[in-house]
Amino acid sequence: RRAVIPLLRRLRSAEGTANPRPVWAALHELGELVPAPWGGYFVVGFDACNEVLRGRKWQSTDFAWQERQGNPERWADLATREMTRTLPRLNAPAHTCQRRAVGTPFDRASLEALRPMIATLISSLLDELEAEIRAEGHADFMRIVGEQLPARSVGEWIGIDRAKHAHLLDFTHRQVYAQELLPTRSQLAVSEQATLEMREFFTQLIRERRAQPGDDALTRWIAHFDALSGGDRAAADQVIYDLTMFVT
Repeated sequence: RRAVIPLLRRLRSAEGTANPRPVWAALHELGELVPAPWGGYFVVGFDACNEVLRGRKWQSTDFAWQERQGNPERWADLATREMTRTLPRLNAPAHTCQRRAVGTPFDRASLEALRPMIATLISSLLDELEAEIRAEGHADFMRIVGEQLPARSVGEWIGIDRAKHAHLLDFTHRQVYAQELLPTRSQLAVSEQATLEMREFFTQLIRERRAQPGDDALTRWIAHFDALSGGDRAAADQVIYDLTMFVT
């Protein structure tokens, strides 16, 4: 554990954020399972990670797990609790229900149908990258392409107005602190504000899509979960909201 603490500090530093690979390499040298300072373990070996992530004997840190811990305040903030309802933090049967709903649109035929839209989007972003290189002599690939591609792709897929894609990317960046390993209180405060914005944005989006269905994934999720809910609109909307927040 003493060897892990300085590695964690390096990982959270500006240098570690810019280039984490040396830190990951140092963790790998400590073995497949590395004791963490708080009593848990870092799982760093491929086979061990595969077993933990895919094995049926392992579960996620859902609400039930959090309630059994000795530090409930660690899990009490709004942003963390909001993320706990999303797919990576769920266990069966809730996980199975959401996974099936999100998995169907990702079959081979559906992915092929998305190819023209993705190709057009990539071409447009690369044009923007080239234009900045010509104008400035250099360009930030991550800012122009890396960050924009997933946000715009998902935005198109679930039918978010293109004018709102920048806002989507903005609050997603701010909300992500709640998913960090050791977030600070100030970071969680930023995440909480972003979570409130996300809740308002997606609640309104779902309401509008109910009123005006489209040819998009969100419309199909609404139909899917309405059929499963037995007429409980509030329950269906909650699952749809959680799923929409997860994919963005």
